Parts: sequence; structure tokens; C-alpha cells
Amino acid sequence: MSDPVTPDPLPRGVRNTVHSAETVSQVGTVMGDLHMAAPTGAPRAPVIPRQVPGPPPGWHDRDAELRTVRDLVLPAGDDRGAGTPVLVVEGPRGIGKSALARKAAAATADSFDGGQLYVDYGLLDPDGIASPSEALGHALSSLGLAKEDIPARLHDRAAQFRTVTSGRRLLVVVEGATQAAQVAQLIPQGTQSAVLAVGSRARLGELAEDHAEWLTLPPLGPQEARELLVKRCGDRLADGAEHEALAEVVAACEGLPLALVIVAGRLKADPGLSVTALSAELADERRRLGALAFTADFTLTTVFNVAYEGLPAEAAALYRALGRWPGGAFDLRLAAAAGRGEPGEVAGHLATLRRAELVTTDSENRFRFAHGLLRLHAAGLAQEHDGAEARDTVLADCLDVYVATLAHADAAVMGPRLRTTDPADVTAGVPDPFDGDPQRALHWLSAERETILAAVREAEARGLDTPAYRIAESATALYLKHRHLADWIETGTRGADAARRRGASATEARLRALVSRPLTDLGRTGDALEQLERALYLVRDEDDLLLAASVQEFHGRYLDTVDEEAALAAFARARSLNERSDDPRAPRGAALARYFAGKTRMKQGEPARAIAELEGAVAAFEALEPADTRMAARARGSLAAAYTAADRTREAVAACTAAVESLHASGDTYYEAENLELLGRLFAAMQATDRAREHWSQARDLFAAVSSPRAAQVQALLDGFG
Repeated sequence: MSDPVTPDPLPRGVRNTVHSAETVSQVGTVMGDLHMAAPTGAPRAPVIPRQVPGPPPGWHDRDAELRTVRDLVLPAGDDRGAGTPVLVVEGPRGIGKSALARKAAAATADSFDGGQLYVDYGLLDPDGIASPSEALGHALSSLGLAKEDIPARLHDRAAQFRTVTSGRRLLVVVEGATQAAQVAQLIPQGTQSAVLAVGSRARLGELAEDHAEWLTLPPLGPQEARELLVKRCGDRLADGAEHEALAEVVAACEGLPLALVIVAGRLKADPGLSVTALSAELADERRRLGALAFTADFTLTTVFNVAYEGLPAEAAALYRALGRWPGGAFDLRLAAAAGRGEPGEVAGHLATLRRAELVTTDSENRFRFAHGLLRLHAAGLAQEHDGAEARDTVLADCLDVYVATLAHADAAVMGPRLRTTDPADVTAGVPDPFDGDPQRALHWLSAERETILAAVREAEARGLDTPAYRIAESATALYLKHRHLADWIETGTRGADAARRRGASATEARLRALVSRPLTDLGRTGDALEQLERALYLVRDEDDLLLAASVQEFHGRYLDTVDEEAALAAFARARSLNERSDDPRAPRGAALARYFAGKTRMKQGEPARAIAELEGAVAAFEALEPADTRMAARARGSLAAAYTAADRTREAVAACTAAVESLHASGDTYYEAENLELLGRLFAAMQATDRAREHWSQARDLFAAVSSPRAAQVQALLDGFG
């Protein structure tokens, strides 16, 4: 057979070359020869991508968060609404965001029969910001489109992506996105698909327009963290040895999974390293981040540095300065003091830190480091880059702002009580953030409990004695309400010692008298007496009648535990000193002396004399301008006990009920619990079983909320009651 002759081209001819397995029809006149090339391979099957990397080995806990992800991203039919679900998992570095996303992808793989796409913008462009167009090109290619079929323009790529994904059940997992558009352009078409992104709300907030949901990963709880560490270490920790040291190691990691993984790696790699020795390394905050290192390249510091090194200079300086603040939270005014700038300017730097996932905000609109270990990272950088004088100046400026805020809170919560530092002296020029609202102020004080203690410790360590004792005195507004006894003892003692070093004898006397209360409550009567003897010595000249009267009152309250007659004499001296004073606060001091004398009369078994004193105290508190409703309520509670002893049960129930209502309204948790316990006893005596149990249950919960040992005592009442 001779070779075929190629016909001459015809001016109006048609020549089609088809490279396809599909059937092709042409309608019209065919002029010339028709050549069809047979396909060179089998028909191309639809591409089902499975690109998401698998979860890390040793997945542990996060089951609740995993259920949340599944509920939000799993296809649920037409009842899920018109939009494609978008979920952003956020949290600080090392918290396990990527691990959760990958675990969720693995757990839901069967539900997305159209496949799972994975886009990591950091891998697409490690040196810059990868564009959504590049990500769409990757996605379209992964879904089977040939390179020449992928449009060049972003708009066209996005339209084609919607077309290709329409009707498919597809999960798209996105990591490394720094802009909302990088995620938004990858949202598939239809309700049967979903997007799971890893990022921060501060960077990706515009996804709210796409009805995105956010899931913030919290640190692991102590038990979950311990289980993760044990699981990672295998047999090394399986026998439960060094239990106490292990608990300290877990606490030092503050629930950060990456820190726990690094610790586990160290323990597995070095059989000679004991848990006790590792605990000692981690106990020192200055050494902690250095101890959280597996190799020279695999350290927690290097992970945190990735975010820090991308900061502008001003935001980086603010980050380091905030590391000097010992507390977990800070407001804009304190941040401005740390950054030595105007609030508006500093607010912009804080926004930058939020986008970098180094700082976050809480439900009270306060700022805090995204994780406690980040504060140590910032402090370490300050130590490395900023001079000692600059660091101490930052701390002093922050403490001044904090002292002013505490003074505002103290004034709002406690009203015109005895103070050795006039609040006006430290709040000049600083607006009241609570607007005088006692409930807002007490709520803030409760949230600041750990910071108060840390601030006193740090101020004392840096020789900043004046802010140390001022913080300690204002903080008693919290302790008198919620009675965190251990905190009270430490801040009060440290504050008194600081006042002594500064020669502030009035403040020292006040703080030592105040701290005798928690010491007495905990049975440390010897320590309480030591504090009181020093306070009595400091006021021996009675130059300040009000202060001398207050010290006598606290001395009487101590004596009430060892010598009731001596206590009555001390209360009489306190009342006399107040009556000699022309200070407008003196009538309240005299009423307090009557109140405590009435309580001592009750202990002596003299209810009639107790009732007389206590009724007089209630009237005196209510006659003050403004009335001291808090102390009137406490006196009513004691009066209820006196009425009970005098068989005046109806009056006792009425007085105790009124006390509970008033103390609940003022936020006096501890004293509310005391009166609820008494009210339970009254109803128990009246055979009102259900009401007795109801009030005791409430009392137990309130005592537990302030870590009082009386919670166990009330629980014993419940257990032993019918």
C-alpha cells in the first residue's frame, strides 16, 4: 500500500483534530479528509484528592473540640442553610490548631466523598504572602484540570473553582492564611462542602461576611495534660513514680500541648533525667523556656520567635515591655504605660500583636498574652534587648497605673473606710474605670486576684516598696469580701514589710492588724499575735485615734479566741477611741466595736446583752451617711444567732433572711454563705427539711467558690442530715 497523499488545503475547508475519548459530532459540510487520533490511554477518571496530612501520633483529648468541628463541618443536607460552612480554629502557637484540623479531616473523610483539599500558604510562598490566585490554581489542578485549562485571572479562577466544586462534597483545609481573602476564595459552592481554616480572628475577621464560626482552643486541663505527657513517655511514667514532681512539670507547661510534647521528648531521650530534676528546671521562670527545648533547633522559644520576628519595631518593643508586667491581663491604660506612648498609638500596636496571635482579648475587653508561656518569652526578650534601667522604669510606670486602678476599685467597693493612703493622692488625673459601681469594681478585683499577688511579689523583688504596700492595702477590699485567706496573708505581710522599710508606720500598723484576721481564721494564732503586737506598738502614742481604735478592734477580735473578757475590754477601748475622735469616719468605728462586742457576749452565753449590743450596732450602721448596708447586714446575721439563742425563732429567720438578701446584693460571698448556713440550721430545727438542704447547698457552693474550708463542714451537715 502506497503512502496516503495529503490533499491540498482548501480555502473554505474544515480540518478537526480530536484528542478525546468523547463522542464528537460536526454538523455541516465536510470538505477534505477527516483525521481522528485515537486516545493514547484509558479514559481519565474523576480526581478525588486526599491531600490533608494525617494527624500527629498520640492524639489525646480535645474530644469536645473535635465534636464541635464535626457538628459544624459535616454535611447535613438541606437543613443546613444556603451557605457553605466555614470554621476557623484559633489559638496561640503550640496549642494544637493544626493537629485538631488534621484530626477532624481524618475523622470526617468518609463524609466528603468529593475529596479533601489542603492549602498551606506558608508552603506555597515561604518568603512572602501567597496570593489566593496561586492557591486556586493549586486547587483546580488538584481537582483534575490541566494546566492549560486553568484561567490566568483571579476572577476567572474563582468562578471556575465554584463551577468545579458545585455539587461535590468537598472539605477544604487551609493553613497559613494571613488575610480573609486567602480563605474566602477557596470556599466551595454548595452546602455539602465545608472549609476548615487555621488562623486568628484578628487576621481573618472579615470571614464573618461568609458567616464563619470561630473555635478558640484553650490550654489542656491539668488531668488531660498529665495524661498526654504519660502517654507520650510510655513506660517511663506509667508506674506513677515522682507523682508530685510530675504535677509540677505539668503545671509549668500550662496546658500547652507543644510544651508537653517537648518535655516528653526530653524525658524519653535522656533516661538519666529525672522528673524531679526537670521540675526544678521548670520551676524557675527565668530558666523555664530554656528547659522547654528538645534539641537546639526544636525549642519552644524558636516557635514563638517565628511570630515575634515578623513584628514591626514598635509592636516588638511593646511586646517586650508587656513581658515585664507580672499579671495575666492588662488594660489599654496599663499597656500605654508599658509602651510609653499614647493609648491610641498603643492600641494599634496591640492590634498588630493580636494578628500575630501573641496577644488576645477576653470577655471583659482586657488584653492578655495568648498563653502564659508567651509572657515568659516576652520577658526573656526584654532581658536580652532592653537595659535593666529601662525594664525597671517600665515596671514602675505600670505599677503606678495599677495602684490608681486598685484605689478606684477599693473606693467603689468599700466606701469611706479607714485608709492610710488617701485614694485621691494616687488617682489624681486617672479616670475611674468603674464609675463608682461597686459590683463592677468587685468583679474586676476578683478577676485580678492572681495579678494582685504577682504584682506585690514583683514590686518587692525590685525594691519598689511604695507600690507594694499600696497594692496590699487596696487589695483588702477583695479579701474582706471574698476572703482568699492565703493571698491575704501573703500580700498583707509583704506589704507591711515594705511599709516598714519605707518608714510608713501608719500603713504598716494597718496592714499588720488586717492580716491578723486570716491568720486567726486559719488557727495561726501565734503569728496573728506577733502581727498585732507590732501594730499595737506602732500606735501606742495614739496620735491617730482612728487608726489606734482600729488596731484595738482587731486585737479584740484575736483575743475573742483566747480570752473573752480581755476581748470585751479591747472593744471598749476601740469604742472610746472612736468617740474621742472628730473624724467623720469615727461613728462607723464605734459601731464596729459594738458589733464585735455583741458577738463576744453571744459566745459568753449572754443572748440578752448580745441582742442589745447588736441591735444598737445595726441602728448605728444604718444611721451613717451614707448607710453602711454591708455591715448592717453582717450585724443582722449575728443578731439572728442571738435571737435563736433567746428562742425568738421567727425574728431570727427574718433577720437572717434580710442579711442574706443584702449580702448577696453587695457581693459579699463569704458572709452570705455564713448566713445561708445559719438559715439552714434554723429551718432544720423547724423540720423544714427541703429548705434546710437548699440553703446548706447554696452555702457549700459559695464557700467552695472562695476556697473556704467551711465548704467541707457544710457538706458534712448535708451528709448527716436525714
